[in-house]
Amino acid sequence: MALQDIFYRLEYLGFTDVFLPFVLIFTIIYAVLQKISIFGTDSKRFNGIISLALSIGVIIPHVLGRYPPGTDVVQILNSALPNVSLL
Repeated sequence: MALQDIFYRLEYLGFTDVFLPFVLIFTIIYAVLQKISIFGTDSKRFNGIISLALSIGVIIPHVLGRYPPGTDVVQILNSALPNVSLL
């Protein structure tokens, strides 16, 4: 029962609505920047900062409700990921 309470508490705090999409977006952007090496071979710090800034730039408007209807990136991710995982 305690484990279930932990998951309910994380959901209440917005873990699945804020933190998980942030980590997913950050990871994807970071991996793409590492792969294309746009800033050179030793650019982990720059890639991390750029990935962090872009991830925050996507998550903050979602939290504040500033996206127009139908264009919220987090809601699109939440609806698309289950369908993608089936493939």
